[in-house]
Amino acid sequence: MIASAHADTRKAILEAALRVFARSDISAATLDDMASEAGVTRGTLTWHFHSKEDLLTGIIKDFGPHSVVKPVVEQIEKEINEGLPIDDEALFRRLAGAFYDGYAEQGDQARLAILLVHTHPEAAHLLVNKITRGKKIIIDYIRKRQAEGCMNSQIDAGLFINMLATTFAMRAIGQGLNDLNACGQLSREEMIDQVVSLLMFGIARRERSSTPGTTTTTS
Repeated sequence: MIASAHADTRKAILEAALRVFARSDISAATLDDMASEAGVTRGTLTWHFHSKEDLLTGIIKDFGPHSVVKPVVEQIEKEINEGLPIDDEALFRRLAGAFYDGYAEQGDQARLAILLVHTHPEAAHLLVNKITRGKKIIIDYIRKRQAEGCMNSQIDAGLFINMLATTFAMRAIGQGLNDLNACGQLSREEMIDQVVSLLMFGIARRERSSTPGTTTTTS
């Protein structure tokens, strides 16, 4: 019971801090502001979080997508290291599914966390530190496939992954505009299919066909 109460208080503080950060500059927000927003004493807040950086880290950890994406990337890394056969498109569908779920699970909190990262350098820096290793694993895989001639070497591997992640982040931010957004009307599987198909069209290596104006995709 005590552990559950502590978890509930911690979550309430993070949600309050997220609201305060969302409407104020991080430098202007104070621990007192967040304690008041959460309905707790400053002492209670600092028992859970010692500083604003601790709060930012907690927000990114609890409300960011990487808690869902990380195990997927770790499994992909395991398969790569074990030399298991990996289908490129299936790999990107797994990543897209993880990004979709990671951004969809938290609802309003995820949307505020995304906005926080995109508007505050301090939060963005913390997020970059958390995702760098996982991103590098996928970038290295793409570069390996490019070197093998299986993927278009003109496509920047880092930009490819950024576009995959950003597509689902922007969908989460615009959740309330679904009636005006064609992507918002797509189901999970339809969204993943559209995004991965579009990106695969750009990165899959193609050779000139003997028929003018056409290309042939190679795997």
